[in-house]
Formats: sequence, C-alpha cells, structure tokens
Amino acid sequence: MKTRKKNQKRLKTLRKIAKEKHHGLQPIKCGRRNFMEARFRVEDHENYLLRISSLLEVCVLALDGNGGFYSKILSHKSASVSIGSVLELAIELLPFGDIFKLERMMAILENDSEHRYFPEELKEFVKPEDHEERGEEKVEIS
Repeated sequence: MKTRKKNQKRLKTLRKIAKEKHHGLQPIKCGRRNFMEARFRVEDHENYLLRISSLLEVCVLALDGNGGFYSKILSHKSASVSIGSVLELAIELLPFGDIFKLERMMAILENDSEHRYFPEELKEFVKPEDHEERGEEKVEIS
C-alpha cells in the first residue's frame, strides 16, 4: 500500500511538472497531428521585423561571402548588428525551460532525492534503502 501511495505521489508530481508552462517548446495540435511549437519574445512589431530581417541579412552575407552588403537597399545595414541580432535570437530559442523540466523529471524517475531539483514534497517518501537499490552505498559520518 505504501509503495502504491509513493508511486501515485510521484506520478502526480511528474504530471504537474509536465503541465508547467514555460518559454520553451509547447505541444500543439494541428488537425490530427501533434507538433511542438517554439516561441520567442519580441518587444513590438518593429522588433519582430528587425529580427526577421536580421535573419535574412545574415543569409545574404553568408551567400555573398565578402562580409558586406552591396545592394542599394541593404547598403545602410551593419553586418555586425545583423549577426548580433541573429545570435541573440538563437540564444533565446535554446530550450533552457525544457532542460530544467527534464532534470526535475529525471530526478524523480531515478528516485534521486539528493539531486538539487528533486521536489521537496517527495522527499518524505524516499527511504535510505531506495538509494541502495540504485547501487549507492550509505556513507556514515562519525
């Protein structure tokens, strides 16, 4: 009975973590298919356009290979600003939130109560013999 209660508590905590909203990938349903949606924040429409144009400008720079813009339309653009903007966007798209959720879930599934992300509400269900099951030795300090 005690094992069942412990497993139900672990499952409830895992479900709670899985439902948390964050800035990373989010599941969406599109018709009968399931996709993951990536999001990034922008300040306003101008910032949104700046980011998209920077992506395109970096592509132009990569295709040209000379490190500058020669088109009259792009001649006022700065290569370093465009590249910096694209690098900032790439950093924002890194899945830090997803990795944090994964770390927490793995700590629960591995029953690693010593892990820094192991939920406090589950620590009462972890016994010393749970660590021995994973091949860990008890270290007693005298």
